[in-house]
Amino acid sequence: MGVTVAGIVGSFLLPGLARRLPLRPLYLWIGVAGSIMTLVLILLSRTAPTFALAMLAENAFQSLAIACSTAIYFETSGQNTRWLQPISPFCRYLQRSQFPTWLWMAGVMD
Repeated sequence: MGVTVAGIVGSFLLPGLARRLPLRPLYLWIGVAGSIMTLVLILLSRTAPTFALAMLAENAFQSLAIACSTAIYFETSGQNTRWLQPISPFCRYLQRSQFPTWLWMAGVMD
């Protein structure tokens, strides 16, 4: 339940952040912030609350990054295209961007 809420909160943070920064630099800053969070977690003790914090924070940063990369795709595909034309490239984009996550969830990449 908490991981789902963290993911939703991470996704909902994007519109406010996108008003302050262009999407591409924002995507890089999300990665920097997520990596700094990971480094901080390495320094903390290995206890259950630390693990819970890691799960929530990493999921929030991941959902924020996925929402930002999807927004970048729609920004670069253009606004003057017909609706059905960008659907097929968008599906291929989702396949390529989420493939490592799907493999990890399936237990292939342990």
